[in-house]
Amino acid sequence: GRLYLLDRTDKDPTGVLSITGTRGSVYGSIAAHDLKSGKELWKNPKGTFGTFLSYSSAHDILLESGLVTRDTLRDEAKGIRALNAKDGQVMWNKPAYTGPALVRGDWVLKTENRGNGGTACNIQTGEEINVPDPITGKPVLWKWERTYGCNTPAASQHLILFRSGAAGFYDLCNEGGTSNLGGFRSSCTLNLIPANGVLVAPDYTRTCVCNYQNQTSIAFVHWPDNEMWTFTTARTITAPVRNLGVNFGAPGSRKDDKGMLWVEFPRVGGPSPRLGITTKPERESADEIPTFRLHASQVSGSQPWVYASGIKGVEQITVPLGSDKRPRNYTVRLHFLEPEAKKPGERVFKVTLQDRTVLEALDVVKEAGGTSRPLVKEFKGIAASTEMVLKFDGPMILSGLEVIVEER
Repeated sequence: GRLYLLDRTDKDPTGVLSITGTRGSVYGSIAAHDLKSGKELWKNPKGTFGTFLSYSSAHDILLESGLVTRDTLRDEAKGIRALNAKDGQVMWNKPAYTGPALVRGDWVLKTENRGNGGTACNIQTGEEINVPDPITGKPVLWKWERTYGCNTPAASQHLILFRSGAAGFYDLCNEGGTSNLGGFRSSCTLNLIPANGVLVAPDYTRTCVCNYQNQTSIAFVHWPDNEMWTFTTARTITAPVRNLGVNFGAPGSRKDDKGMLWVEFPRVGGPSPRLGITTKPERESADEIPTFRLHASQVSGSQPWVYASGIKGVEQITVPLGSDKRPRNYTVRLHFLEPEAKKPGERVFKVTLQDRTVLEALDVVKEAGGTSRPLVKEFKGIAASTEMVLKFDGPMILSGLEVIVEER
């Protein structure tokens, strides 16, 4: 029942024209009016700086911010502040934050680096949101990233939508990272519109000079079986590893239904946690590490995308577990799949885990019952402190590695 107004002018009350573009030279006010009668309910003329208003009906909080992205003017206002929508009193003010301020429940999604990523804060207090790191369990700043893009991010309950080279999104439900809808670019003006389960993208790019394959209006619906890979933040992992999935040869990272973050190795799909994994023989670049990749539709069973890629022909894989030298016991799962037209007995190899032989003569085709069939081997009570070392003797293949601490 209220109409909120953000009213700015380039003249101060004495009539002197402002040309500096600094916050001190912005004059104006935020006000609320009764929607039916137009009567002014309140007005706050102090500290006005923004160009963007957001409102939370659940909390009755009004948010003022700027609209800072890579294609807005450099003097676009920074800062986010929250006002009580009933009377206009300031609840909190964070001049260092950058908008737009996107309301999602108890969170305010905000941007950083001129819109090329973002964090979140609590709508009641303005304090930044920390979440448990999926690998270490330690609190880390919640964050999303994109590569580049000239439009303004928007959000729904389930997605943050933006351009990230091509059209892109961040999955807020699964917290799985940033992914792309390849082949077309979203426009300089926001045109990724969530509409009751359908993502609509009307074409706003007719006069754009960017070369992309498709220039059309399009709509999407959710398809859970679709192969959708993501990238996350390129943070260095130093705390002890508690839950880690390594997806060898994968084209990106991905979270499974249990919350395990599967990190690609070698890294090819974009930013991801820096784990410091090494192989022997050593390779000068990630491109030289021998891998294979299938489409997940060629693999049977659950989580086929884990098995649809892998590493082959290495002698050793070393996975750092953090700087803490205290020994811990881990459950280790090794995931295998034979991608080639092999018969039983044609690929047999030995696997050593932490200098302990765990598989004397593994024949993946024989044990899995054929090629393109998944096989998992689990080992409990594997002691390790700073690293987990796997050694192979023979023509090895390995699709995935899970390392889960047993001591909580």
